[in-house]
Amino acid sequence: MLGEETFHPDTRALLAYGRALAGTAEAPKKGGADQVLERLFVLERMSDGRLPIRTFGTELIDIFGRDLREHDFQRFFLAPDLALVNALIDSCTAAGEPGSCV
Repeated sequence: MLGEETFHPDTRALLAYGRALAGTAEAPKKGGADQVLERLFVLERMSDGRLPIRTFGTELIDIFGRDLREHDFQRFFLAPDLALVNALIDSCTAAGEPGSCV
């Protein structure tokens, strides 16, 4: 997409991987997203507003000292910041695209 050439290569690989999962693009070449999967997490938006963490990479477990799967992601934010997180998720959902906070 336009403007993504300025993103870090890891970010570009993850966006390509997300698009492939959504069926809107071809799978990235080996050595792309597969090298950074252990540094990412995936959220699920529940109908009751919760944002449970569904996957949490092993590199993140090393950084945080524990696996945060099933923790509610929204509990890490104050209300003003949570509004921005929800706006990002709304945008991703509307566009059918993965999101990245870089």
